[in-house]
Amino acid sequence: MKCLLLSILFIVSFKAWSEVPSFLITERAVVEEFRGSLRSKIEELSQNYIKTQTEQAIVWFSTEAVECNGKKYPAKFPLASITLSRSTNIFQFELKGCAQEVALSELFITKSPSDFTLTQYLQGEWPEGLNRYLLKDGHDKNIFELRKNKELSSFKFLEQKFLDIYKEESRWQYFVQGYAANYENEGFSFGVSLKFDDFRVTIDWDENSYRILDNEYRRIGLNSFLIGYSHAIQTATLTYVGNILKSLLNELPSTEFVSTGGQNSRFLDEMRLTYTRLLNNLELNLVRQFVQDVIKAIESGFLKITDNRPEAS
Repeated sequence: MKCLLLSILFIVSFKAWSEVPSFLITERAVVEEFRGSLRSKIEELSQNYIKTQTEQAIVWFSTEAVECNGKKYPAKFPLASITLSRSTNIFQFELKGCAQEVALSELFITKSPSDFTLTQYLQGEWPEGLNRYLLKDGHDKNIFELRKNKELSSFKFLEQKFLDIYKEESRWQYFVQGYAANYENEGFSFGVSLKFDDFRVTIDWDENSYRILDNEYRRIGLNSFLIGYSHAIQTATLTYVGNILKSLLNELPSTEFVSTGGQNSRFLDEMRLTYTRLLNNLELNLVRQFVQDVIKAIESGFLKITDNRPEAS
């Protein structure tokens, strides 16, 4: 029975490779690297304050006076809100803070007329046929941009391109570029200069194997590819995006993460699903993303864990 199970897992794993290897970094994985903190903040607003919701908007308020960003706001005053504006293929979500000024906005633009609701947005979904995503600050400055079509996806940070993903039927290429940029908003500012030679990583595969090739088309290991992506993209550019997003979220009222039995159950379900993916060698990019999200949630205080395990002997 054990041999049969291993054979099934082996077949499933290589079936996945013949489609798209599970370890590939997708467009969604890049964007979700920083968007998780935004969704967490929205969830905490609903935990900490009273929410009124329509199909197009959510408003959060308190039945008591609240201090926000050094100012006192009376009971039932709108402390934060999110509003959906839409046309046939453009969906814009504006998040406002205590001063009722736009803190940030997200735009999802699709290739053709589509349907995308506020509820789907809150659940972290993307509209069908997405070909452009934009994160803007309250002054309408582009922070992050994704342009996407079938063969090419391009990423920009502060209008500077830093990553292209080229897709063929059984080959993906990641093209990474250095850049320099500056940002300033309401006293928060920094400059970034990532100067290095452009480089490309190519991954091709068939039903039986895959190859990862560096800039000079020499084979490298999977670990080298993932570490290289982490250094060149995650801990560099995406960290800066996350820092800007964090500064923009400071315009919202303070919140605390509240753990409940239901949320613990959800966390356990997510852990079990991740363990299943790991056992089956499937969707390893999602396994990696989940572990990273948990680490960040703990470090930022969004996830609180009481460790009562006995010390290892």
